[in-house]
Amino acid sequence: MENSQTKNVQEETSGIMNQYILSQFCSEKEMKTYYLQMSTMIRSTGSHLSIDKEYTILKKLCSKLKQYYSFIQTLGDHEWDKGISDIQKALGIYLMQNDIDSKVRKQTNQEIAAQLQFIIFLSGNSNIIKQIQGILHQHLSNVTHLLKSYPAHSCNPEE
Repeated sequence: MENSQTKNVQEETSGIMNQYILSQFCSEKEMKTYYLQMSTMIRSTGSHLSIDKEYTILKKLCSKLKQYYSFIQTLGDHEWDKGISDIQKALGIYLMQNDIDSKVRKQTNQEIAAQLQFIIFLSGNSNIIKQIQGILHQHLSNVTHLLKSYPAHSCNPEE
């Protein structure tokens, strides 16, 4: 599902990252603490951590970040503005039929307009979607780095 836009996301957001997330850590321990706290916020995990439990928590956070990243990537890669005129034409033909009750036609037209406004909103805010994608990519990279630093689990953090 990766296209040329995915590479551009990383380039566009590299300078912006410091505004949105803590991407520079003084130590790996500081980074680990940050992501364990993030996991606690996202997954409501407990605060008593052993080394194995830390690894498991970070592994679950990594999985959740991958889900978020994949979803945001789908939103960001979709060309929202491309089909608007085709949708309008197709639905316009449908709504011009004489056998449609005027109340149904009016209600359908309002519902279609609301959906098209949402598509236009997404299209107009694709830069925000790309920024969120970049932020998630940075977090995912950091957590993956932390997972690789655990000696007992360093052979395959993707398992």
